[in-house]
Amino acid sequence: MKSTKTTRFEEVKRDLIDNVVNTLEEYKEVIKQELNDINNRNHIIIRNNFNIQLSKHRLSSKIDEIEPLEVLNMQLDLLNNSYSNVKMLIDSFKRFHEKYIAYSNAISDLVHFYEVSGLLKKETHKIRQFNKCLKPITEGTSDKADLKPLLELEGAFNAISDFKKFKKLDRVKYLLKKDEEGNVKKDENGQYIVDRDYFIDRYYKLNTNLRKKYEINQRAIVKLYSKHNTSNRLKRYLEFGIR
Repeated sequence: MKSTKTTRFEEVKRDLIDNVVNTLEEYKEVIKQELNDINNRNHIIIRNNFNIQLSKHRLSSKIDEIEPLEVLNMQLDLLNNSYSNVKMLIDSFKRFHEKYIAYSNAISDLVHFYEVSGLLKKETHKIRQFNKCLKPITEGTSDKADLKPLLELEGAFNAISDFKKFKKLDRVKYLLKKDEEGNVKKDENGQYIVDRDYFIDRYYKLNTNLRKKYEINQRAIVKLYSKHNTSNRLKRYLEFGIR
């Protein structure tokens, strides 16, 4: 008959393994859903959402008679509407990150259990297979950081918000089109030209970065399930495996 200590040991181990596989299932599903959403978005509509063409009813008189800063304010107002597209990607990242953290923590808890019980060396290979599904979406200001385009977009929208309060051109100058010498350009009506490609390029870069990282993790999950193709088999592999 097993001792109480041994029975408790097996129960804790089983609960931790269940948590690893259950959080993996949720992680797998959120990646599948986010990839599906990204791949099904109509990118022509999204690109058009960054449109800043002023309709005639927005103008009370001839455009060349309106103060350039006021026309610029109208353009930036329209551009602000496109933040909803950026918000979709932010929400996608948050949903992914929540499940990523839950799965990562579940693995960490199991590893800690193995460490204190002296089993880690025997279980290292199996845990390594599960860790391969944890490629993070990276943050920071490095050009290699996945979320750098998001930092730039949020900075741009914050600059627009400041401009609307204080009407200081310097705050949004970097968002305007410039000539080859770096001088701010104006159109034939003497109005500033917002560089909407600044926003579009970063939106698509962020979209691509998220999609690629989702795909990397999805491939690792598929490979893991190809060897143990049900949740129960994954649990048995972690519980027993090959000694």
